[in-house]
Formats: sequence, structure tokens, C-alpha cells
Amino acid sequence: AETSPLWPSLLYGVGTGLPVLLFALVIAFAAQQLGKAFNILTKIELAVRYGSGAIFILIGIYFVLRHNFGLLG
Repeated sequence: AETSPLWPSLLYGVGTGLPVLLFALVIAFAAQQLGKAFNILTKIELAVRYGSGAIFILIGIYFVLRHNFGLLG
């Protein structure tokens, strides 16, 4: 029985290519998840920015009413 010289080459090719393929799939999935996380963080950042802006405006109004007009204190 003769052994084909194709089998060792084929097994070597599959054996070295499979980890590369799996690594590429992991990177692609991670990039997709990172994109989703970035979109969520962008929405959270916008809400925090508006919230902190509103707090600063309210504190400013409080200080003006208290120190300039003698109210609230």
C-alpha cells in the first residue's frame, strides 16, 4: 500500500490554518462587541454631559439668588 504524499501536506495546511481562522473569528467578534459597547457608552456620555450641565446651571442659579439677592439662605 502506497501512502500519498498529499496527506501530510494537507494535514499541515489544515493544522496551521485552523488556529489562524479561529483567531480571526475571535478578533472579528470582539471588534463587533467593542462597537456595541462604544455605542452604549456614547449614549451614557451624552446623558451624563446633559445631567452635569443641568447641575452646574442649578448651582449657579442658587449662588446668584443667595449671594446677589440674599434669598435662599
